[in-house]
Amino acid sequence: MAITITVTEMARRLSDYINRVAYQGERFLLVRGNNTVAELHPVPQGTRLGDLPALLEGLPRLTVEEADAFADHRVWLTA
Repeated sequence: MAITITVTEMARRLSDYINRVAYQGERFLLVRGNNTVAELHPVPQGTRLGDLPALLEGLPRLTVEEADAFADHRVWLTA
């Protein structure tokens, strides 16, 4: 849930709010007058491409029967 603050308050304590976002994951809605004008939130952290092989190794494998059934469905869907 985002905390609503004014743009003026954000400007006065910008460093504090940036730290709260970066280290505590907090989210802020910035308002000017009665209008919400911006949102400050953490940047989503993705997975590095170099981690992909390990992620793929951790996935479950199809059994021979499952692979055959999948192949049968693919033929039926493309016919």
